[in-house]
Amino acid sequence: TATPGNTADTGEATDPFGKYEETVKVSIGQCTDPTNNSLPEGDTPEDNVFTRNVEEVLNVDIEYAWSVACGANWDQKLGISIASGDLPDAMVVNQLALRAMVEAGQLEDMTEVYEKYAAPGVKDVIDATEGFGINAATFDGKLMAIPGSKGGADGVHLMYMRKDWLDKLGLEPPKTIDEFEKAIQAMTEKDPDGNGQNDTFGLSGPQSGDGKLNATFLESGNNLYGFDPIFSAFDSHPGYWLEGADGKPVY
Repeated sequence: TATPGNTADTGEATDPFGKYEETVKVSIGQCTDPTNNSLPEGDTPEDNVFTRNVEEVLNVDIEYAWSVACGANWDQKLGISIASGDLPDAMVVNQLALRAMVEAGQLEDMTEVYEKYAAPGVKDVIDATEGFGINAATFDGKLMAIPGSKGGADGVHLMYMRKDWLDKLGLEPPKTIDEFEKAIQAMTEKDPDGNGQNDTFGLSGPQSGDGKLNATFLESGNNLYGFDPIFSAFDSHPGYWLEGADGKPVY
């Protein structure tokens, strides 16, 4: 119930970056990559330059209710937390989990809080989605979450190729599926790394188990090594509902 900086009760403008007078503890649930060793020596996912800066600038002490590896472990832990009602103060979740928590009555109406305290930059990014972001997090007229919006960039998947291998094989970057197919076949069969071994792959796919062949309309974000660009080249979009020629939704 604490409010940062000056509050509307005083008749003064609210400050999204105001510092709480008393320390506010916020518990979160997070997923981490246990193989990531990029943090400076002495820092941890629980204590690092980000968490220390938040505490120094805002007087918010971030605590971790739980931290699990991303992927299936995260999905399982999140499902158990929703089912038991034992939730941290904040989490980043997908649309499916959001709907489950809304239906279980586990979330706070954030409409007024968002209007008063969301930073102008945050509002600008969400407004850039022309209502899609806010609508995705609004239920019965109440804003039940802060949408993780990326303007017009959400859900765009690209296919990358190694230019050094293309150069080694005397190939131009492919512009059609036929050229793409020939390039990945050449990368697989013609030893582009020059080590004399039959050990190169022209195209990598999603990891077995946790990986996804394609995104879906519920999870349009990053699905590493998915084949969305290839599906799209054939005007095929598995996982999405689109408007058909007759104006009706088609899968």
